[in-house]
Amino acid sequence: NWSVVDDCNKDLDRVLWMDGVIKYSCDVITTIDFPLHYLKHCSHYSATACLVPICSLHGAAVTTVEGIGSIRTRIHPVQERLAKCHGTQCGFCSPGMVMSIYTLLRNYPDPTTDQLMETLSGNLCRCTGYRPIVESGKTFCEESTVCQLQGTGKCCMDQEEKQFYLDKKEKMCTKLYDESEFRPFDPSQEPIFPPELIRMAEDPQKKTLIFCGERVMWISPANMSELLELRMKYPTAPLVMGNTTVGLNKKLKGEFHPIIISPTGLTELNFVDFTDDGITIGAGCTLAEMKEILASTVSKEPKEKTKTYRALLKHLRTLAGQQIRNMATLGGHVASKHDYSDINPILSAGKTILNLISKGKIPNYLFWDFITAQRQAQRFENAFAIVNAGMSVQFGEGTNIIKDLKMFFGRVGPTTVSASKTCEQLIGKQWNDEMLSEACRLVLDEIRIPPTAVGGMVEYKRTLIISFIFKFYLKVLRELHKLDPRMFPEIPGTSKSALEEFAIKIPQGIQMFQCVDPHQPPQDPVGHPVMHQSGLKHATGESVYNDDILRVDEELLLAVVTSTRAHAKILSIDVSEALEFPGVVDVITAKDVCYLIITIEVIILFPNKKIEKGNVDKAFKYVDEIIEGEVHVEGQEHFYMETQTILVHPTREDKEMVIHAGMQYPTHVQNFVAAALGVPRSRIMCHMKRTGGAFGGKVTKPAVLEAVAAVENTPISAYNLLSNKYAKGAQALSFGVWVLKDISMTVSEIRNVFFFFSQVASRELKIPSSYIHLSETSTTTVPNATYTAGSMGTDINGRAVQISQAFMDSISLSATGYFRGYQTYMDWEKEEGNPYPYFVYGASCSEVEIDCLTGAHKVNVLVLNLPSTSCVTFIGSFFFFFINLL
Repeated sequence: NWSVVDDCNKDLDRVLWMDGVIKYSCDVITTIDFPLHYLKHCSHYSATACLVPICSLHGAAVTTVEGIGSIRTRIHPVQERLAKCHGTQCGFCSPGMVMSIYTLLRNYPDPTTDQLMETLSGNLCRCTGYRPIVESGKTFCEESTVCQLQGTGKCCMDQEEKQFYLDKKEKMCTKLYDESEFRPFDPSQEPIFPPELIRMAEDPQKKTLIFCGERVMWISPANMSELLELRMKYPTAPLVMGNTTVGLNKKLKGEFHPIIISPTGLTELNFVDFTDDGITIGAGCTLAEMKEILASTVSKEPKEKTKTYRALLKHLRTLAGQQIRNMATLGGHVASKHDYSDINPILSAGKTILNLISKGKIPNYLFWDFITAQRQAQRFENAFAIVNAGMSVQFGEGTNIIKDLKMFFGRVGPTTVSASKTCEQLIGKQWNDEMLSEACRLVLDEIRIPPTAVGGMVEYKRTLIISFIFKFYLKVLRELHKLDPRMFPEIPGTSKSALEEFAIKIPQGIQMFQCVDPHQPPQDPVGHPVMHQSGLKHATGESVYNDDILRVDEELLLAVVTSTRAHAKILSIDVSEALEFPGVVDVITAKDVCYLIITIEVIILFPNKKIEKGNVDKAFKYVDEIIEGEVHVEGQEHFYMETQTILVHPTREDKEMVIHAGMQYPTHVQNFVAAALGVPRSRIMCHMKRTGGAFGGKVTKPAVLEAVAAVENTPISAYNLLSNKYAKGAQALSFGVWVLKDISMTVSEIRNVFFFFSQVASRELKIPSSYIHLSETSTTTVPNATYTAGSMGTDINGRAVQISQAFMDSISLSATGYFRGYQTYMDWEKEEGNPYPYFVYGASCSEVEIDCLTGAHKVNVLVLNLPSTSCVTFIGSFFFFFINLL
């Protein structure tokens, strides 16, 4: 336990942090304030809490989402606006979003929209499509962010209620929130930096810090000479400052280091020197500080002297996310990022000089020197590059004769790869199409990517190498034309589009929904853009997820162990060594489970239902070629913000088992666990409070894990298991209603779909929404409930709300409503009918721009949907499906 997350979870009465899937994102953000005494001010940084070592925070002040506001005391304007702008759905990412925007406001009380987009680049959201989150942050921005509706230059949100007439009968509204309700943001009311920490920072007598744990010793030297002595004494000990590499390897690869040396705060590693021939940056400077330094220099110096700086800035904008850049250092990145470094190829092409003790020097460039940086990743930000490149060329003055050429590529080998042989053969040649063809041929011969390369996509990577060279060739041609238009012609018009790039811009658009009838009763919320009822709890971090449930005595942790060899048959399992490991209580295998584990090969032997159009047999007789065989589709690279998280508690009476989990189908879980234990289903009670994203991946998968956990017959928590299924489904399951004392109603449902049909309940029962309270979904409340996916939860459960007559006739003060569903019929023999009804609640139209050289793309979406959260859900699902299909 050595990260901020570990420390908070250990010392507090309840879990305040949600430790996300580290491989992709840990979205819990904390604000860390460092006293920069030499600048006489305090600097605020957002940081990924699960990677920040607690020992590195000596002298720093840490602020969490609970520290800025609470529904029990006073909510912060950032929390309020995120909720009221409909920027939260499942709520699992909301604390991180809040802390990122909060940190931005502490540094820039009137931020620009570009700063807002950059500060949110390290936060991931699975539900909303990001736009409502950005909208909440835009309310703090200084500049106008009009949507330029219909070319008028006016913003639709500037009016009280803009109405559009799609036809003569129907009016469409656009106003989703009321800005006048927002609390004002007053920077002067924010907490000050603790004076005692300022005095500590100003103390000239720096001391060596040593923290000793049961297995690890952390040493922070006071000066450079002491650091070098420690390095000689402990040669295998890692140097940790940002912990973005060591911390990641600790979590993902299980790396262990008994000695850790942290030179954080050494002035010899944190400095910047400006000279006529370049900039010297200390290895301890963070990537965020480096970006600020280069941006400031580019704004002041002539363009010809800042070519390398601008190339670096291009990649620094998209390298990781803001939270990682705030902690990762230049020296650490250069030394440890190996093949996937976005910076190393540029530094190499830019002829950067490295001092192996403490600093690196980035030189300036001349008029006839050109350098470029290129990368292609699965997304613009917060993603490792598939291939990146840094290339530079130097010409003889006034000519296009190559005097020097450098080409470096990342992610095509174990380290950054130099195409040195290719470059040597091209020196002395003219910069023309003939040279381009030769360069492409030579570089593919020199850089060989084996079929077994990590990450695969060999042909795509080879294509990207050629595409990057072509883009570099065109960019240099364009710059040569600018230097001497008479000697060097302009690039052909048919090639200009190859140099266009998709800029990262603030999302703009408009959402339209049917205006509410002015005669509709005020207590009827249907059609109104109502804030998510758990929105404020999401934004303050007070919403309770499975990991927030308090630990109990004798509770164990369970993790699934997978085979170390793919496609292998397990002949035997020896658990003796595992049982001897400290802390291990038991190992559960298939022998401990009562039911048969069915493989895919067994399942496909059963008859399949199919639909055929036309005479298929006749068509096959006339085809040119028939290809037969077997295709095995592996798992997808995909994850949930809250992974599969299970809590199992045996009651030790009548073989009952209480299960808490994030699930979309409790009945399925109930069946699996009962079968595994060999007990009646009535002994298994499944409870579902909320889940951090589901989207279909929590329909069937939780049942397997819960069955395994239940076999041990002791309190068990199982968590952090990746899920590879994608399907956009409503997070809803069953519905139950209690009417108490005529004034309140308790609804059993999962949060997002509850939001929809709570409005239905309010209309049907003619009571205000404030009387409706969400409890949980439970098989003890509504047994035999069906799953929900494909957005059918509202259809099923919304109609089940219509039970008001039971109360009006005094039949019972408690009632369970079932809606049998709409009439469906499918004749699989005749292939006629409807397998299930589906109602269209929204429609969308999309336009996609694709860079045919690299695969980079930009999506423009038009959406027509229901208000507030309905719109947010639809947009989120659209992007979710679209990105996966791409």
